[in-house]
Order: sequence, then structure tokens, then C-alpha cells
Amino acid sequence: MISWNDYYGAPCPGSSSSFSGQETVVLEKADLLSGLPVRGIRFGPDCFRFRIVPALALTPSGPAYLVYNGWTMSKIYNGRGYLGLVTVTGSPALGNVVWSEQTLSMPATSIPPKAYDGLAGVYLDTGDDRFQSAVWQNGILWTGGNTGCVPPGDAYTRSCLRLVQASTTTPSLLQSFDVGLAGGHLMYPAVAVDHDGNMFVTFSAISSTSYAGVWAGYQAASGPLYQIGGPVAIHYGEAAYRCSFDSLQWGAYRWGDYSGAGLDPADPSTVWLTGEYAAAGTVDCNWGNWTAQVRLLQQPTPTPTPSPTPTPYRLWLPFIIKW
Repeated sequence: MISWNDYYGAPCPGSSSSFSGQETVVLEKADLLSGLPVRGIRFGPDCFRFRIVPALALTPSGPAYLVYNGWTMSKIYNGRGYLGLVTVTGSPALGNVVWSEQTLSMPATSIPPKAYDGLAGVYLDTGDDRFQSAVWQNGILWTGGNTGCVPPGDAYTRSCLRLVQASTTTPSLLQSFDVGLAGGHLMYPAVAVDHDGNMFVTFSAISSTSYAGVWAGYQAASGPLYQIGGPVAIHYGEAAYRCSFDSLQWGAYRWGDYSGAGLDPADPSTVWLTGEYAAAGTVDCNWGNWTAQVRLLQQPTPTPTPSPTPTPYRLWLPFIIKW
């Protein structure tokens, strides 16, 4: 499945931008693998969904799923927050592809503020509140994107992460929560799960004491819910990020738009995380990518003396590459 947004056609009603709808195409996988002419079914364009994200399916059988942040478009149409959950069944080869959809109510997101780099005195663009990535395994779907929130201990709205977990077995919202940094900004998350259902997330982080770098967190399949463990730095930013052309276009230096996360097919107890960091150097728009392999290790529960605060898991980063 491939989804995208259309622009500069006939603008959608009520849209103040050039957005003219989204489209999704379902392609016959067997044709792709064999090199034959590819059969496909097209949905859209339509103006009622924005930035649909196909979920990476780790379970080998079952329907395909797509998600979108209903709040992004509901600000125009009906003013409520929801997770749009799309189920696709059938095959283009058989001509029986069916698109069905449910809306799962969730707290509304908001457009995040620009991220302020206190060390350099510049702003980075944080985009909008669309979902960034999605993954599905054994009836559980994770997705996430940017939002605005006031982190605990802060008095100002910052760019935060919105992470969402849903059940597709009996469609329902399981979790929807924000992750923020007091005095700093988090942005552009990507999610992955290992074979045990542990969720990993990578994202960019910037604060008054650190340049834009790559970070990672996790939520174990056994909980606790509504929070992530860690987080740990995969790679700190090395310098202030400046990109003169984008500053003129966006009012801030453009960052993102996406991070990356995926299961290791040779070792499904580990996942690979990739994100952007501000690279050292004098070149304009000088950014880099940093990739890490991570695994969740279980630690022994400490002996109560007298009442422990258990930290049963930690992230293991056995291999890191820079490119």
C-alpha cells in the first residue's frame, strides 16, 4: 500500500493551504515480486483524510491497516479528535479489495510550536501533527506524531510526541499519551516493535543545553502504560543547525520530516532506529543521520531495602553506525 497527499489541484473546501486531497493505492504484491505488470486499486483523492500512514505489518497474515490523525482534518470539518483506523482486505488480482474504516476517539492533538535552540538562538521547524509512522503485529497497532503539550515542570507549550496504541482485534484505543521535555522539544517520532511486542521509538530532541540530536525510548509489552522508558541519547547534536534557504521559506530552519524504525529480520529481538542530528561543520544545512541497533534487556529486580523503585528493563545499543 502507498499513500500520499496531493497539492496544487483544486483546493479542498475550507482548506487555507494548497492541499487537494489524499490518495491510497493497493498493489498486488505477487506482481511486484515477479516483475509482471502490477495490478492495483486506487482510493481517492478525497479531502476528508490527511497523511494516511500504511502500517508496517509484522504478522504474516491478516488484513492490512492504515491510520491517520483525524484531528488534522476535523479542525476543518467536525472539530473532534480521533484516530482514523482503516482496514483493507482482499486482493487486486481477485478484484475484491474492500476499504472499511472506524474512528476511535482520542484526545485532540495540536500543531506544535517551533523548537527553540537555546544554544544557538535559532528555531527549528516541527511540521504539524500528522502521524509519522505505524507498525502492526498480532492485533496491536502503534503510531505516533508531533503535537504541542506543556511538559511536567514547564510553564510553556513545547513540541512533544503523541504516541498511540490501538487494538485491531476488537477495534479500540488502548493508549494515547504525550511525551515532553521541560525546557526542550521532542519531534518526528518513528515506532517499531520487536517479536515480544515491546515498542521502541526514536525521535529528535533539542533543549537549551543540547543541539538537535537523536534519542530513543521504549515501552515494554508488560507496561507501565502511558509513558516511555529511557529515554537514551543515540547521538547528541554536534553544532547549531542553520539552513538559510529554509529559514526564508518556513520562518524556521526546516527539520525532519521523518525518522525511521524497523525490526531486524535476522534477529527479531532487536530493532534499528534512525534519526537526524545537527552535524558539525561550516556547510549550510549541515545535518547527518545516526542509526542504532537496540534491544530490551531484562534486569533482576533489586532486593527491597526497604521499598525499591524497580527498573526492570534497560536499552542495549550493541551497534551504532553513522552515515
